[in-house]
Amino acid sequence: MLSLLAEVIGSFLLVVGTAFCVLGVYGMLRLPDTYNRLHAVQVIPTLGVGSVLLSLLFLAEPRAGVKGLATAAFLLLTGPAVTHLVARAAYRLGVPLAHQAVRDDLARDRKAA
Repeated sequence: MLSLLAEVIGSFLLVVGTAFCVLGVYGMLRLPDTYNRLHAVQVIPTLGVGSVLLSLLFLAEPRAGVKGLATAAFLLLTGPAVTHLVARAAYRLGVPLAHQAVRDDLARDRKAA
């Protein structure tokens, strides 16, 4: 019974992770500017790959599950910071916002610098 439950949970995490990866790629292709695309791309390693790696806890041997958990934790901690730094560098280089953007909250800081 426990083995069946572990397989169901592991398979669910695998399907959810795959769905987040597909949605992240779709968002990267459809969103209008660099900053929105960066947000969509960040979903892939954080939620997509993280869920796939967590599925290793239930579907693989314990040693692989622990490695998957450690890798998922590393991605969860470092991914958002890296995305923020890339977006900040793009902004400082003058990559334009989408024409649908309503406001630019960082424009004041950019003029002061």
